[in-house]
Amino acid sequence: MFQYESDSVVMIDGLWLIDYANTKNLKLGDKFGEFTLKEITNGVGESNPGYLVFESDN
Repeated sequence: MFQYESDSVVMIDGLWLIDYANTKNLKLGDKFGEFTLKEITNGVGESNPGYLVFESDN
C-alpha cells in the first residue's frame, strides 16, 4: 500500500478475499469507518480485476 504525494491517492496492491463464507455485497454509499464507497469498476479478468473508489468522510 502506498500514497501518491501529488494527489492523495492511496493504492493497495494485492488485496484478496480470504473468508469466502462471510462475503459482502457492496453498494455505492456503503460506509466503512471514515470512508464511503463512491465508485465500483468491474474488471475484465485476472489481469484487470477492477477497483473500488472510497472517499474520506472528513
